[in-house]
Amino acid sequence: MKRQDGILGAVEMFAPRWHSDREERIVAIEYQRARKTGWKPFAVLTESSSYDFEWCGKDGVLAAHMSGGGRNDTYMLHGYCDASKLCGKLWYDHERIKLVSADEKPLADKDARPLGVLVIAAPLDGNPFDDPDLVEDDTVYCQQCRDRHPSESMCDHVQWEDGSGWTLGCGAEEIDFGATQASLYRLLRMLSPADVRQMRVLTANGAAPAGDRSYYRDLLEQRRGEERFWPAIAWLKSLDHKCRAALALTAGWVWMFERVGWRACQAISSHPFYRHLSSGQLNNWLALDPLNPHVLDECPMHMPLGFKNASANDRVFQEDPFACEEVTLWPPQKTMKTDRRELTLSVAEVKWGSPRHKSVDLYFGAVINRNGKHVSELAELSHG
Repeated sequence: MKRQDGILGAVEMFAPRWHSDREERIVAIEYQRARKTGWKPFAVLTESSSYDFEWCGKDGVLAAHMSGGGRNDTYMLHGYCDASKLCGKLWYDHERIKLVSADEKPLADKDARPLGVLVIAAPLDGNPFDDPDLVEDDTVYCQQCRDRHPSESMCDHVQWEDGSGWTLGCGAEEIDFGATQASLYRLLRMLSPADVRQMRVLTANGAAPAGDRSYYRDLLEQRRGEERFWPAIAWLKSLDHKCRAALALTAGWVWMFERVGWRACQAISSHPFYRHLSSGQLNNWLALDPLNPHVLDECPMHMPLGFKNASANDRVFQEDPFACEEVTLWPPQKTMKTDRRELTLSVAEVKWGSPRHKSVDLYFGAVINRNGKHVSELAELSHG
């Protein structure tokens, strides 16, 4: 590199034609220290674009993607939290851009060091786009791996949420534990008590339930399209034997579900829907095997909308039938004083029942109560 009158000269480097019809001159490169590999590009600025770089240590690749566009005549230096350490190195083309602070005040090269950055005279390894480990992709951070992965080759600890850009699973950077627990409880209601117990035993012993039994895998695939199950599906699929804390947390959630039952989780289901049936219809529903988790798959209930609200539960159901979590079937209202039969079912999925959205079909997942007895009691009676 040449020096002209004490001022750093320009370096002839160009970015490839990823997002434009012409090559763009590189005017700034900021580096950060990567574990075990030394300094790696972190941000690259061209005359009209900016690129983010991330070193993915476990994959051994340098991922880069364009993060912005527009004419660049300054490089904004934000600084680092622990500025007492050397956290970054920066090369920039002094002839084409100026260095500014986060509040857009001009900075001299010497002003960068108190911010944790050292201005260097030349790029460390030449053109970062010529790096043999470079891939064009953005990255996703995994809490379990403690590393970033290219989004096209993520680890199993992080799962994409269907239909959006958010990530789920035990390795996701941000986890809504309340929503994950609620979703898992919805899924557990669809399992028999024996299968729920088996899931607790597996997770407590450090085994991943989704990979251990084909039944769980089939169940997850069946419910993939139902949004309320996404957090649970992603969580179970993300577990492996290395996720000890997540497995222990899962075992605790399942144990709590077994101990307190669904009805103690009021945050999940506080407005069940009550449906009165004729005596014959109720008999048909009560004749179903409550211990078979698959028996309800082929027995949806067709529910016309627009009926007169007889209670707050009716109003809540008609306002948003897709939020319904459970349905209690009762005998005709006029016989309620003498006929105490009932059947409470968990709702696995809700679909529109008519093209004009005048009805819905409720698909049930499991029996919660039958004739006033919990399904766990029925299981004990059947094995007695």
